[in-house]
Amino acid sequence: MLPIDWRKVERNYAQVQCKQALLGLQDEHEVDVNLALLALYCDQQRLTINPNCWPKLLATSALWQQQLAPLRAIRRRAKSGNPGYYQRLLAIELMLERQLQQQLTPLLQLSKSAGDNLGCLGQHYGVTSLVPALHPFV
Repeated sequence: MLPIDWRKVERNYAQVQCKQALLGLQDEHEVDVNLALLALYCDQQRLTINPNCWPKLLATSALWQQQLAPLRAIRRRAKSGNPGYYQRLLAIELMLERQLQQQLTPLLQLSKSAGDNLGCLGQHYGVTSLVPALHPFV
């Protein structure tokens, strides 16, 4: 198993245009940002996520997203209110997102070959716009 450094995976999120594309996919199609970042990172590194891993990755993500949804909704409503409260909610959400990353890591099987991880993820979500939205960052 090849190691995944989630700090490197998250670097793409620091790019404003990439972050906007990811949040748009999350809002419009309920795409998990962690999975999209992972697929993007693997495409950049010429790693292929074993296709048999996707069902487990998606199922794990779906459970976490159900738990995160209420917190995310509260945080979004709080955005126009008290900045300190909003920042605390955001910190909790990010902590939970990182816990999800730890849950995803042991489910990964990677090979050193160029693959179309973004395309595969897009197929699983039924989102044809996933690849065009994130391909500029590959």
